[in-house]
Amino acid sequence: MAAISGNEGRGNVLIGKIHETQNNTRLTIESWNRVLEIHPDAKGLQVSPGEFTAMYGSALLDGGQPEEAVSMLKWSVKTRPHAETFVMIGKACIQLNQKPEAVNAWKQAIALDRLNRESREELANAALQQSAPKEALDWLSPLLEDTMEHSSTAYILQRIYSLLKDEKLSSHWRQQAKELRLDRKSAV
Repeated sequence: MAAISGNEGRGNVLIGKIHETQNNTRLTIESWNRVLEIHPDAKGLQVSPGEFTAMYGSALLDGGQPEEAVSMLKWSVKTRPHAETFVMIGKACIQLNQKPEAVNAWKQAIALDRLNRESREELANAALQQSAPKEALDWLSPLLEDTMEHSSTAYILQRIYSLLKDEKLSSHWRQQAKELRLDRKSAV
């Protein structure tokens, strides 16, 4: 498809997707870079410009190019605000040592998806780094309304309650984290 005149961009989207599926980040990035050379506005593809730029930004982030990733992901959220894209912006900003921008991105993710676990965990960790365990607990409390499924959340809760000097709850969440890790290992 990429060799057919008029379909080069669409074909390279597919080639990049195949490389992404095979965890070949470098070739994914190369393919999607060719797409933008052909379609600089990311229009006329089988996916929307916002979806394409989110995919490309994710590949750039995985490929160790956080600065380029931020640029691409910000382009994406202008036309397609999506919680997961804001999560990736936050991760890229952390790699660039831009913590306030990361925190802002994670807050935007929560504005779009109230229960976005990754953002809530990142914001809780940021609060813990500021020695603010009650603020960290506030970030995680909406996740406690449902069944606990992630050891990472339980681990952060263990840290919070340890800082709050509540050994009973700290011990409870330590045990929960351990059980969730074991459950995950046995499921794999």
